[in-house]
Amino acid sequence: MQHCFKQGNTQLQAAITSISHDLRTPLTAICGYLELLEKEPLSAVSRQYVAIIRERTKVMTQLTEELFRYSVVLSVPLAQSLQEVSVNRILEGSIAAMYAVLKRHRITPDITITDRTWAFHSAGAGGANARADECGL
Repeated sequence: MQHCFKQGNTQLQAAITSISHDLRTPLTAICGYLELLEKEPLSAVSRQYVAIIRERTKVMTQLTEELFRYSVVLSVPLAQSLQEVSVNRILEGSIAAMYAVLKRHRITPDITITDRTWAFHSAGAGGANARADECGL
């Protein structure tokens, strides 16, 4: 019974990944054609229609990206141990490393650093293995 559940879960994850990819490919083409169309001389009504299509395409792209991220999150086994990482220390180090460049360009960043901590699977601290500890997963 448990084997069937795991197999079904694996098939569902594969289907979600496949659907996400299958949606992303034509959306990329649609965005390309929209860019070409936007360069053409259009009537006011046609420009309105193109703007509507652009907005709907953006929404579809965002939903597809969320579906893809969801499939990545599902692909990480929950049994792996998590390692806590302080985002504050990473950001502080990055900002300190860039301090001279910022000062030379007279840039004073307005920075608000969160107290939020992140947990990562021990297999790696980024990429497909990353999961926020506050996601409820």
